[in-house]
Amino acid sequence: MLATYTSADIAFTHLTGHQVSSAASQAADGGYLKLATLISQAGGDDLFREDLISQIEIWKSEKLNPGTNSTFGGPTRGLIERGVWRVYRLLGGLVIPEEEQSEDASLYAGLDWKRIFGLFLWYATSVDASIADVVETYEELLQRASLGTSLDISRPQPKWVSQHGSTGIPPAAGQRLGLSSKARSDLGLEDPLFTLIKLYADPALTLSSALHPLSFGPSRVGWGIAMSWHLYIVLSRVMKVRDFSDRSNPISRAHSGKGHGSQPNGHGLTREGSEDEEGNFRGYSATADLLTSTYAFELESWGLVQEAAFVLLHLEQSAGWVSLVQKFSGTPADVSSF
Repeated sequence: MLATYTSADIAFTHLTGHQVSSAASQAADGGYLKLATLISQAGGDDLFREDLISQIEIWKSEKLNPGTNSTFGGPTRGLIERGVWRVYRLLGGLVIPEEEQSEDASLYAGLDWKRIFGLFLWYATSVDASIADVVETYEELLQRASLGTSLDISRPQPKWVSQHGSTGIPPAAGQRLGLSSKARSDLGLEDPLFTLIKLYADPALTLSSALHPLSFGPSRVGWGIAMSWHLYIVLSRVMKVRDFSDRSNPISRAHSGKGHGSQPNGHGLTREGSEDEEGNFRGYSATADLLTSTYAFELESWGLVQEAAFVLLHLEQSAGWVSLVQKFSGTPADVSSF
């Protein structure tokens, strides 16, 4: 039997992208006038949600809710259309299914992780809930799905992992990286967009646990190291909201003194770390220097010598500057000049 999609089904799809106006118009054009009126109030107060939940409970008690067959056009147990049922649950904030085998579990069918996360963000939490609350709720559902249940929910995997097998990723690279689901789970690979959301939600999350080169591509070289380095620069140097966990405790310039070897070299860097524009000593991070040197090596291997030199300017130890001068000038450098 061919799948049949009603205007209510299409309206639900619009709502998963928070396209409330399009969803209401679709429902109205399809003759679901009452449903369109409810959709126009999406994100309403608690009283609005309670009314919708009460209606859902009445349908359940009278056995009018649709059956557990998740395919459109399949047999149903009740008289309420699947699209209408889904919209009511969404508007009522009933995003988390009570049972994995129930008809409610199909709420996530066909949705990618961004839309599923949006369901929690726009419908399942109160208006005063924080992003951290949304992330926690979503990760709890992911944990439920990982315990061997039948709950089908998309995980925030990197885009290249989700498309593996359909985009021509070399088999050798797949074997080398171990593309099994268990191996990806052990690596903790996540979509970089979800990582940025978690960085915003969790002040204690460091770049060391958030940035992973394999999150950006199937190889550590190329886009992986490049994007990790640029995100590090933006989040640590520019916005100053996150840093690597191994960075030593920053101290002010007034308290750094000669004993810390923090004499400026004219580029905002010091022998044991770096200074910001206010003159405060940021401390030293071996991870940051390793990432910087690795990225510079890649750029040089591509023939981008000038770009590699610019990246190396971000090294935090004087030894890195000495190597830079020796490499690009061809003459020994005097360490005392740094």
